[in-house]
Amino acid sequence: AACSTRRVRGWTRATRRSPRRRSRKRRAIIHAIGLRRLWPNAKENLYAAQGSISNCYTSLGRLDDALECERELFSAMQEDVRRTKKPNPNYFGLGCNLANSLSRRERFAESLAVLRELQPQARRVLGPDHELCLGTTSLLALTLGQDPASSEQDLAQAQSLFQDTLARRRRIFGPAHPETRGLETRWSALLELQELQRG
Repeated sequence: AACSTRRVRGWTRATRRSPRRRSRKRRAIIHAIGLRRLWPNAKENLYAAQGSISNCYTSLGRLDDALECERELFSAMQEDVRRTKKPNPNYFGLGCNLANSLSRRERFAESLAVLRELQPQARRVLGPDHELCLGTTSLLALTLGQDPASSEQDLAQAQSLFQDTLARRRRIFGPAHPETRGLETRWSALLELQELQRG
């Protein structure tokens, strides 16, 4: 009987320790912890890989495929930001890339929707003098200026955003910096185009 009891107890202890009897939730937690230890930056690496695929599509001239990649990637990062409430710099850079791609295809309404969401977040999270915030703001100004559907109020906002961004770039990077000069050149070309369209 004693031997039988030990066997029963041994079997019971073995059964309790067996992974087969663990709950699904516990197994999922253990699995997730293991993955995090092995690949702590798995999600960031996946985002980077998808961004590289988008760049390859662009290089091959497959612009629609590249745009679809950028949209999927930005949508996934948006969900992360809404869940964690912690945007990271990659999120703003990717959003600007998507907005740029949309503007090049003259999808200004979609581009502006992305930029109007990004710009206040970049200003709050990174600060108004951060390079990504300056890039987001200047892109918003240029897109407002390019959009044929922009109202006079939109154009006035574009002018205000541009002047603020240019002043910050001159103060931080200097008037001779390539980014500062490039912004001035793009804005001057945009104003000339607007004058031609009015004429």
